[in-house]
Amino acid sequence: MFIVVTRSTFSPDVEAEVLALAIKSVPIAKRQPGFIDMIVHINHARTQLMTYWKWDNGEAHEACMASDDWQAFMPSWDELISDGKLRFDFDSYEMLNVSS
Repeated sequence: MFIVVTRSTFSPDVEAEVLALAIKSVPIAKRQPGFIDMIVHINHARTQLMTYWKWDNGEAHEACMASDDWQAFMPSWDELISDGKLRFDFDSYEMLNVSS
């Protein structure tokens, strides 16, 4: 399994917009081959989202990011980033089976 953890930090004035974009990303991801699950968390100050994306493998995640659906969706995020209202970063992980 391949996990992508995203962190988005944003100004309070765009909280509703960021949450709406996070919600809109779910059906896009669900249409992609290899998508397993997505869990979204918001901090108590409501200025940070942390999202855990689960994929069959890294190739499935990369294919989603390159898909026409995802590319059409990205300008909304990019605008918030370029306006300085959102900072975004991510890390990716391979799941290790250590219980065997």
